Amino acid sequence: MAKYHFASNFHNAVKIVQDLAEGIVVTGPTYKDFKNPELQPYINKYLGGKHGIPTEHRLRMIQLIRNWLASDFGGWSEILAVHGEGSLQAQRMVIYHEALKNLENYKKKAKKMAGIPE
Repeated sequence: MAKYHFASNFHNAVKIVQDLAEGIVVTGPTYKDFKNPELQPYINKYLGGKHGIPTEHRLRMIQLIRNWLASDFGGWSEILAVHGEGSLQAQRMVIYHEALKNLENYKKKAKKMAGIPE
């Protein structure tokens, strides 16, 4: 039963973790980047979290997620499969934008495929 549960839910669990952590799991700065005096002010400004929580702590949690997913759950291919092209929400936004832009064309094609005259 455990094997079945794992096999049927594993990818969804990875997807949920990545969706919560967002694309920063793949694109986040390294510790070396964070320690770079030229980059650190930007990293603090744009990747800082809640007031009173150091940016470094947030980046350490992101690194933990990155390492956990990459080492325990199928390697980088598993991570990139979800965020290689941006987050799922970003993909949904593009799909909706394209669909609304071409909605009349899609309606015409659907009617033609269904055999409905113009």
